[in-house]
Order: sequence, then C-alpha cells, then structure tokens
Amino acid sequence: MTGWEDPFEARLRWVAVDPATWRETGAVSGVVLGGTVDLDASDPVKASASVDVEGPLDLSGGLLRLYLDAHGADGGARTACIGTFGAEVPRLTVSSTGSVGSASLYGTLRLAQDSAPGASVHVPAGADPVAAAADALRRAGLQTVAERGPQRLAEARTYGLSAEGGACDDLLSIASDLCAAAGFREPAPDPWGRALLRRELDDGARAPDWSLAEGPDCRFLDSMSLERDPAGPNCVKVVCSSGSGYTVATARDDDPASETSTVRRGREVWEVVRPSEDLDHEGALALARRTLRERLAPLRAVTLRHVYFPLALGDVFDLSWPSAGLSGRFRAASVSYDLGAPGLLMTVKGEEVA
Repeated sequence: MTGWEDPFEARLRWVAVDPATWRETGAVSGVVLGGTVDLDASDPVKASASVDVEGPLDLSGGLLRLYLDAHGADGGARTACIGTFGAEVPRLTVSSTGSVGSASLYGTLRLAQDSAPGASVHVPAGADPVAAAADALRRAGLQTVAERGPQRLAEARTYGLSAEGGACDDLLSIASDLCAAAGFREPAPDPWGRALLRRELDDGARAPDWSLAEGPDCRFLDSMSLERDPAGPNCVKVVCSSGSGYTVATARDDDPASETSTVRRGREVWEVVRPSEDLDHEGALALARRTLRERLAPLRAVTLRHVYFPLALGDVFDLSWPSAGLSGRFRAASVSYDLGAPGLLMTVKGEEVA
C-alpha cells in the first residue's frame, strides 16, 4: 500500500526559492506542462530535470521547487513536494511573438559539486566523519539532515592536496568520502533540497518502506521489464584492523552445484573488502560470508511504471504480481517522473535486495 490508491487529478506548481534563506519567494510562471524529473542513485548529484519554458526564466541565481497538487474525485486534496532544483536555460528561440526554450534543471547537491574548499580540509583521527561531511555540505550553502551515531575516524584524512586514492577536490566528493568511511550512504537530496546523510542499512533484514501488490488497489501498469545481474565474485577476502593489528578472513564458494562457484567456473574471482571499523576475526569472517552471500544471490532488476507515490531513492519495496509470476524485494535505484502524464506517472527501476 502507498496511501495514493484513490484516483486523483495531478496539477503541478513551480515556486522560486532563495538559496540564501531556503525560503519560497513566490510562484514561477512560464514553465510549459510536460518534461521529466529524474532521480538516479548512481549520479553523485542524484537529481535532474528537463522542462520547456515560454518567455525568459530569470531566477537571478535562485532555485525552483516543484509541487504536485493532487485533487481527488471526492473533493479532497493533498500536496507533495517533488524536488528542488537549480536551473539553466542553454537554448532560447526568440521571435516577435515571444520566446521559447528548454531548461536544464539540476539537483541541489550540484551546489556542493561546484564548490571547492579554499584550502585543504583536514579531518583528524577520532573525529565524527558524518559531522565533518555535513559541515562540508553546509559550506556550499546546503541545509543538512544527518543521522547520529558512534562512528569515528580511525585515521586522519586530508583533502585538497593529493590525488592519491582518488581526488576529492569538491565539497560533494569530500562529503561522500567521509560518509563512506562512516558506513553511511552517499549524500542524497530530499524533495526540499536538503542533503540527507543516512547510514547504510541491511535492506534484506529491515521492514520494507512500501508494498506494491496486485489487486483492486494496484496502481502499477500491466507491463514490466526484468534483468539479471552478471555473475560476480566467488571468493571474498576481508582485511581490517583488529585494534591491536590486522586480521584477514576469507569466504569461498566451492560448491559444485553452484553455477558461479570456483568449481563450475574453473577459476577464482576475488573481491577484497576493507571495512573502516575495527573487527575481530569472528566479525571479519561474518562480514566475508555475508558479502559472499550477497554477491552470489541471483539478483534481478525490475523496471515498472506506477502512478505517483512518494518513493525516494534507496527506499525498499515488496513487489507481488502473482499473475505474472513476479515477486521479490527491491531497492529503488532510479525514479523518473513524466510531468505531462496523468497521475504523474513514474518509471521506477528497482534492484533486488539479497
């Protein structure tokens, strides 16, 4: 269930946002009905959009925010925020009757991606990496919402001086690296443009955020595409600090009945995992075994279309479609909104959770 099962008429509304105060400053006109909003977990900025405009779209350095006003047949109404974006109008056609153009919109994390620290950034050992990541994002003018935890850096990190191990020259890359060190997800924007810093969860063990099931309240379309991941590693090695030194643990798939095992494939395919936290040998072995199970799982990706509901990147949903023989638990990897379609139709790609 999504809470959006009842039919509704979708009306879109754009407002301007002052990035200095994050307050809405008034309605924005000139955006033509249609276009797309795309959320993509593999994109560092996570969000983008494309719309057509009539007349000049002069935001004077401000931001755009998109709202959905949903009006039901019973007279009820509700409002949902879809996203907050910066805007560029790279192409404009001008005539005696006016002007038309296409606007490219980008998610608010672009503000941090476009910002570099004036000097090197040093985060000392023992510091909270998530707090340091939030500070980096705030220096770019972003608002942040960060989960708290006991995470601390085992070793100091300095950014902006060396490209060894991958350059982190902009504030978004710095924040992402610090989040990874803490076992957190990459920063992601919420619909109001705030940067969310959230810990990585065991999506297979936690309760799903949504349940999409065939039946009278079903709002997904009667057609989906299904993909399967290629074979991954069949051996995993974990190398980590034990507090007093280093420990190494391995896990292997040598089962002749397994399609991806060392026996069936005729070779070893290794993945090395280096967790940032200290683990004893038992903990390292458990991590190696869990990682191997995840890599060996015959994971699928499903792409479906659904009437709007507030699905966020990283949300987990259970899918049950018995008449098509399809069911499973999936994590939202991308969401695309068709701004001209009835019900603000979404195309969702979900990656199966091990």
